[in-house]
Order: sequence, then C-alpha cells, then structure tokens
Amino acid sequence: MKTLLIVALSSLLLPLAAQAINKCTGPNGHVTYTDDACPASSKASGRLVEMPPPLPEDVQRARDEAARIQGELRRADEEREQAREARLRTEREAARERDRQELLALERRKVEALEAQARAAASAPVELPVVVVRERHAHRPHLAPPPVAQSQASERRRRDTRLDGPKLPAR
Repeated sequence: MKTLLIVALSSLLLPLAAQAINKCTGPNGHVTYTDDACPASSKASGRLVEMPPPLPEDVQRARDEAARIQGELRRADEEREQAREARLRTEREAARERDRQELLALERRKVEALEAQARAAASAPVELPVVVVRERHAHRPHLAPPPVAQSQASERRRRDTRLDGPKLPAR
C-alpha cells in the first residue's frame, strides 16, 4: 500500500518537470542563454537555474499584478495628458493676456499722443485760415451758358426777344 502511494505521488510530480536555463558558448566565444538544449555547434557551459513550473496561484498573481501595473500606467498617462492640456490652456491664456496688454499699451500711447496734440493746440495761438469770398454785384446778373442743342422753337423765341424788341409779323 505504501508503495502504491509513493508511485501515485511520484506520477503526479512527473508532469511538473523543472525548466532550466542553459548557458551555451558558441565557437567564436559568443555566450547565449536559452531554455532549450544548446545547439550542436556550441558547447554547453551548464545549467544556471533549475526552475519548477509556476503554480496556478503564482500565474494568477502575476496576471493581477500586470493588470494593476497597466492600470497605473494608464492613469499616469491620463494624468500626464491632463497636465499637458492644462499647461497648453494656461499658455494660450497667457498669450491672450499678453496680446491684450500690448493692445492696451498701444491705446494708451494713442491717447497720450492725442492729449499732447490737444495741449499743444491749446497753448499755440489760434490762426484761422483766411477765406476770400468774391461777391457778385447786384447789377451784373449771372448768365448761364446756352444749352448746346436748341430746338427751332426756342431759337425763334430767342430771336424774337432781342434787345431791340419783338419782331412783328410781316404783312
């Protein structure tokens, strides 16, 4: 019975063969590490680590840890992105404020220049421009030039109203 129990327990342990990392030295002296057997062209320097296969609990723990680390990395990336957006927003606001301050300074300079002109104008003697107005005499009426094209009727009227008086029709 004891023997049967030992054989059953040892048969359970056989599928859990240990994994090893082999150190292989190539013909040119190049060292490689592999979990497979060394190639025929290289020399096996020995097994470095004998590793038993991982337990299911260890695998699950490693997966949980990897998921936790990935979540932390995602959160850190999001925080970095938010910080970058906040920095860009602050820079844009600062640029707008600089532009506003420059416009304000420009307007102040304009106002100062206008005030200086007003002070200079107030302190300078006032010289009004002289405008010569020619008046027409009452006895010289203004005659408009005759129109370029006149009809026959208006020509006849003009002839009839000459200074020597109207012409009487001939009998």
